[in-house]
Amino acid sequence: MPEKATNTDIPIACTLNQTQFAERKELVKRLAQEAKERRKLRHGVGLSFEPVSVRVTELARLVDLERTCCPFLTFRIEAPAGGAVWLEFTGPAAAQEIIRELIPEAASND
Repeated sequence: MPEKATNTDIPIACTLNQTQFAERKELVKRLAQEAKERRKLRHGVGLSFEPVSVRVTELARLVDLERTCCPFLTFRIEAPAGGAVWLEFTGPAAAQEIIRELIPEAASND
């Protein structure tokens, strides 16, 4: 699973207020708990899910929401035929704390 380079020119600033961030964090936490596998990436984390249409749609919705409030993050959904669906969260070094806050498992995976 290739990892895309991140854009370091975008300021690290989430546009969500505290309530919105807490709601988004819960959504990401729920999805992360449903992941079948986690991989720590050089610039973030990858999550693997069962290859079902509902999951792909839900991941696409999350990516659409996240890219509007956190443009410094890069998302990638990979859905090969017959294989697991992968979601990657990556970002510049300054964004790693935010990635770890959204997906605490990102800090402990090798």
